[in-house]
Amino acid sequence: MARVAGRHGVDTRDPWDDRRVVEFFLRLPLQYRVRDGWTKHLVRATFADDLSDTVRWRIGKEHLGWQLKARVIQQMQVPFQAYLDNPAASCWRFLDLEIARKRYASALSGGAFAWR
Repeated sequence: MARVAGRHGVDTRDPWDDRRVVEFFLRLPLQYRVRDGWTKHLVRATFADDLSDTVRWRIGKEHLGWQLKARVIQQMQVPFQAYLDNPAASCWRFLDLEIARKRYASALSGGAFAWR
């Protein structure tokens, strides 16, 4: 996924996934982690000089995962369709062709991936 994300200029690293960062914040007293209903309060306060209030106090969380998957599906339609049209492809030893077709159709229509 990182290679595909990099091709589109998306950095997949998340600083909150670093074990050292998580351990540090878990050891902090609660008043530094949450204040007045705001999580990550210490970080928000620390970056007051570096980030605008709009960024520091935003309430939405963007997740680029779906946009990236949609872009990959869009750019890979020809190879995906070739696999779906070729029941002799080696991948069908491991995957159910009908489930793959349903999931692919759902993804193309902008829906969520059907897991079953």
